[in-house]
Amino acid sequence: MGFAFCLAALIAVSAAHISPPLMVSTVTSAIFPVGIDVDEYGNVLLSSQGTCTISKMPRGGTLSVIAGTAGSCTFRDGVGPAARFYYPCGIARLGSILYIADEYNNRIRVLDLTTFSVSTLTGSALGYLKDA
Repeated sequence: MGFAFCLAALIAVSAAHISPPLMVSTVTSAIFPVGIDVDEYGNVLLSSQGTCTISKMPRGGTLSVIAGTAGSCTFRDGVGPAARFYYPCGIARLGSILYIADEYNNRIRVLDLTTFSVSTLTGSALGYLKDA
C-alpha cells in the first residue's frame, strides 16, 4: 500500500513543475517514509510509519518533526508534538491543509500547516475486527 501512495505522490510532484535539483538530506529507511508531498516552495512533507510522525524538510534543509512524537504511536488530536498518530501513511495537501490517512487509527486526520494543529476529519477506532 505504501508503494501506491509514494507513486501517487511522485506523479503529483511531477505535475507541480518543481525545478530540479531538489536538494534534500538523506532520509533513512528506518523511519519507513510512506507519504510524501512537495509544496510550491520545495518544502518536503513526509509521513513516517516507523516513528508515527509528520515531518517537514525545507528545500536544502534538515528534516524536523512538525506533528506527533517519535515512537509514541497512539491517537490524540493536538498541536505539534501533542498530537499522536498510529502508522500515518498517505498524505495529500491542499494549500496549508495536509490530509493524513492514519492507518491503525482508521481515521483521516487534518494538519493545519500554519498552526500545526491536528484534528480528526472522519473515522473511528473500531476499524476491522477479526472473526467478527
